[in-house]
Formats: sequence, structure tokens, C-alpha cells
Amino acid sequence: MQHDIPFILPTFDNEPGLVLVMNPDNPNNASLTKLGDGIEVYRVQSTPNLMKTSIYRPSRVSPFAILERKSSSLSSDILTLQGRVIEAGRWLRFSGDPRMDTPDITFPISFEEGGLTYQWKPDENGDLHLYKKEDFSSAIAWFQSSNDGIAGNQLVTYAAYLVVAPDSIFMRDTIVATFIIIEAWLRMNGKS
Repeated sequence: MQHDIPFILPTFDNEPGLVLVMNPDNPNNASLTKLGDGIEVYRVQSTPNLMKTSIYRPSRVSPFAILERKSSSLSSDILTLQGRVIEAGRWLRFSGDPRMDTPDITFPISFEEGGLTYQWKPDENGDLHLYKKEDFSSAIAWFQSSNDGIAGNQLVTYAAYLVVAPDSIFMRDTIVATFIIIEAWLRMNGKS
């Protein structure tokens, strides 16, 4: 949908490692482009019924991540991530209910990668932040959803974006995959 509201890209005082602009702000079908040069780094495509979501790097024909939804909960969903087949509800663990099918899901949502545990949790505005377990002093990635605002007496739309800290770029595929799965699940269940 085209509109005349200006689209504002994020700016930072200190340049983070990687900033991916998500357009449109839809974790089921979007392009994630690198801030600055606009090169597409990831593409997310879902079937019309949202039962299958694939995440691609444009340079590759095959997706590096596929989520096959079996129900409205993640407990029975199957995730294929870089060739590994994983039960999504066992790999992504919500505190409170490991089956992830309760309306009272609590954060953090954790996963293991490379022998370390990482946790996604929302900030006071509901935007997701990723931390190394038990170290909530500095996020290694975070997502800011799009929002409307006023800039120079004009209505604008601020772009949705995912930031990956410089020391976490090595695991950016996993960060993108977990973020897409969690944000899509939260939106599908009216929790975001």
C-alpha cells in the first residue's frame, strides 16, 4: 500500500554492527535490507495460510531456515535451521510453559547456540531485545517495530529494524531466525 507519509530510517550515535531494515513490518513476509546501502540480506516468505515460513539469504536458492507450523502453538512446530531439524518448542523455551501454548506466556524466551544460552525479552515498550543469559546489562540484538510519529510538523513512519551488535554478527542467521519466529508468533497470538 502506497501512502504519502515519509518513511524515516534509523540513525545511531555509535554505529552498531549490523542494522537490518524490515520492510514491510511483517515478520511473515518481509525483506530485511542493510541500512546504508539497501542491499537485501534476508527475505522472509510465508504461505498464504502462514503454515510454513522460509527465511532466505538472497544469494542462495534454498532457505537457511524453515518453520512448519502444525498448530497455533510452537510446541509441535518443526524448525529446520541450517540443516538441523528441531522441534521449535523444545529449542525456543518460554519461561512459564515450555509448550508455548498458554495465553500467559512469560519472558524471557531462551535458546542455546554454541554451548551458550541466549534470551529474548521485551523492553518497557514491548520491543524485543536479545541478551546472553543472565547478562541483561547490554543487548546483543534488538528489534524496533515501525511506528508513526511527528518530525518537523509532519506525520512520518519510522522504519522497523533489527540491530545486531558487532560481537554477535557471527550468529546473525540464528538471531534473525529466532527473532522472526518469536515476533511472528507474538503477533499471530495478539501479544505484540
